[in-house]
Amino acid sequence: IIQWLGTTLLKIGSVIVIRLKLTCGMNRQRVRTFLAVVLLLMSLSACISSVTPHENFKSLMAHNVGSSIDNPNVAGSTYYKSLVGSNSLPNGNIENKYRDRGTCRYFFEFDPETRIIVSWRFEGSEKDCVIVP
Repeated sequence: IIQWLGTTLLKIGSVIVIRLKLTCGMNRQRVRTFLAVVLLLMSLSACISSVTPHENFKSLMAHNVGSSIDNPNVAGSTYYKSLVGSNSLPNGNIENKYRDRGTCRYFFEFDPETRIIVSWRFEGSEKDCVIVP
């Protein structure tokens, strides 16, 4: 696949170079500079818009707020998750504690009557609290 992708990109690049030479009258050096700038901008935009695995983790956990604690898909069904325990909170809600990779522990607070998650939090390293796409 990688070889095919590289070959395809080279073919597309060649077509662009030929068209730029013909339509814009650009010499080889200007075409190369133009393509380098375009590729640099594309690379920068990909870096800026990328989401880190930790941000992915936080987004998925926050998405669970409003869901039922009994939903089997809560917490994204991560491989390492396991319920460690539950605590009653002073406000009457219950907080479930889950163990994930390494030092990562996350908590879902839910209303015991409706069983709806009202908030979440995590403890541990940002390196451990991740979801890798």
